[in-house]
Amino acid sequence: METIGRYQIVRELGRGAGGVVYLAEDPKIGRRVAIKTISAAGGANETLRKRLQREARSAGALTHRNIVTVYEMDDTGPLTYVVMEFVEGKTLRALMHESDRLRSAQIVAILKQVAAGLDFAHARNVVHRDIKPANIMISEGDLVKIADFGVAKMLGDATVGLTQAGMAVGTPHYMAPEQVLGKPVEGRTDQFALGVIAYELLSGRRPFEGDSITSIMYQIVNEDPIREDTTSSIVNLPALPSLLRALAKEPAQRYPTCAEFIQDLEYGLTNPRGVPLKIEPLAPEPPAAAAPPPPPAPQPVAPPPQPAAAPPPQAAAPPPPPAAAAVETPPPTYSAPPSPGRSASRKVFIGIAAAVLVIMAALVYRSKTAIPAAAPQTESPAPAATSPAAQAQTTAPAPAPAKHVPAAPPKVKASSPETAQAETASAKAPASASEPSPKEPGGSFTWNGTLANGDSVEITGNEATDGSVSGKGLPRRTPVIVTVDPPDVAVNEAPTADNGYKLILVNEGRTISSITISWRKARRGETQE
Repeated sequence: METIGRYQIVRELGRGAGGVVYLAEDPKIGRRVAIKTISAAGGANETLRKRLQREARSAGALTHRNIVTVYEMDDTGPLTYVVMEFVEGKTLRALMHESDRLRSAQIVAILKQVAAGLDFAHARNVVHRDIKPANIMISEGDLVKIADFGVAKMLGDATVGLTQAGMAVGTPHYMAPEQVLGKPVEGRTDQFALGVIAYELLSGRRPFEGDSITSIMYQIVNEDPIREDTTSSIVNLPALPSLLRALAKEPAQRYPTCAEFIQDLEYGLTNPRGVPLKIEPLAPEPPAAAAPPPPPAPQPVAPPPQPAAAPPPQAAAPPPPPAAAAVETPPPTYSAPPSPGRSASRKVFIGIAAAVLVIMAALVYRSKTAIPAAAPQTESPAPAATSPAAQAQTTAPAPAPAKHVPAAPPKVKASSPETAQAETASAKAPASASEPSPKEPGGSFTWNGTLANGDSVEITGNEATDGSVSGKGLPRRTPVIVTVDPPDVAVNEAPTADNGYKLILVNEGRTISSITISWRKARRGETQE
């Protein structure tokens, strides 16, 4: 076969259960296209042909940068074929095979584009039904496109029979529970598959594995994606609540849109804070146990201003509300473990003690910095006190003010005229020196790489998660205050002991290739603005 319609065949790209996909060229405009064909012979192929026609009409109405475009369909001859855009690049599955683990920023960039294409289709009542890494194309310019819209529905509906021809295309690992049970599908069916892909990209394995299709289907419908054998890279992931919500058994418990899911996932990956979530084994009782937590939460929220010791501990427990709130929305079986009373009280008291120490340190710091300002005030009343003494006793004008100088808290020296003058000079000196302050340890270096809008980079010492560092970088085990240039780059997190002295920068402007970072050692109690 050399031509299909007016298109000249270049080579065969792939072969499935009901047809063949070719690379062809349109001789009129010289454009290369992909042509998917279905033979019209036989009753089974007739069913596939009708499905191809219906799905081609649906996908043909979708014009989006992240969806492979359908150009034409023809069913007048012995072959029914669909002509679509040819994407030069590789599939996400091939990219996953080439590298064991992709970077978080690269994962988020890919999933954002997939979510944009899916939400566009869902808004037009089109559901893909077969989202998987093999159907996600990545071009050389890192442009992501979703391919084979409706292929799973076309080649074999999973709810009709899992052993039909075409089952190899509709991979069961990425099917949602409603697909397995034969229930109506919707946009959040594709979101479930996107959650499975995100889980696989972050952990290196799929959440539901089995030796047979029956085993996989049973796990999808009945089992928790977090089990005893789950890798620690997922259990300790701050973004775990967003994954669990996208993988909820009921569609109503998932995110309204795929974009909202990826937005929460990105926040968890770029803001690694909070307590790792522990998931208890699946059981029918947890829903009732998970329901009570909401009532106690509102009651402690009002008492925080009260000084009583009992209410504040429960009010202080809400620090992890982001994680807790995100977990309650997934299926009832996913709930944060109840913390023991004694352990919670201990954490609360430790937190209160730390807060008190911080406040005391701040007061001491203020008192020390206020000392130079107090000295000039003692200098001005001194002449007022000595002026009457000077009128009555002109021989000793200096000793009189010297007697009042010891009243100032920071000065306890002798009250001779010489010491009074020395104290006055010393009081004036710190006032002027406190403004420029002595030289503080610091430095600067440059990060070189490519950082697009919304992307982030982590720098620890002279090492970065992406790009390279020119210079000595940041000091190890030293809290610092950081300024960056250009101004479009924001400091998401400054190096502190809490985050392992790691600097996280986020680009809020257009793509840049270098960042100049200046730092100085942080003073006691000082934090990054």
